[in-house]
Amino acid sequence: MTLGPEADPARLVESLETATRVLCAVINDATQEVRAVIFRRPEILVAAPQDFAPRGAMELILHAHDVCSGLGVKFEPEAELGTASPTRTIRGETC
Repeated sequence: MTLGPEADPARLVESLETATRVLCAVINDATQEVRAVIFRRPEILVAAPQDFAPRGAMELILHAHDVCSGLGVKFEPEAELGTASPTRTIRGETC
């Protein structure tokens, strides 16, 4: 998704909300047999739907930080959010 340089703050926030809704729909509709690549480096990691949420949360935090930085707004998510999601996903724990 590309919004372009003319996107205003409301459009940037709306794009994060849209991404969150898409992630929720994918997780809710995926059967347990579904697998997706959730990491590509240092090696490819394929996981089940219960691992989509922690990986998606990492991406949303990252992009929320990008949006806030671009707007000059301070963004400080709780510290455990930044460490729990990748660890939980890599170890294969469910959310």
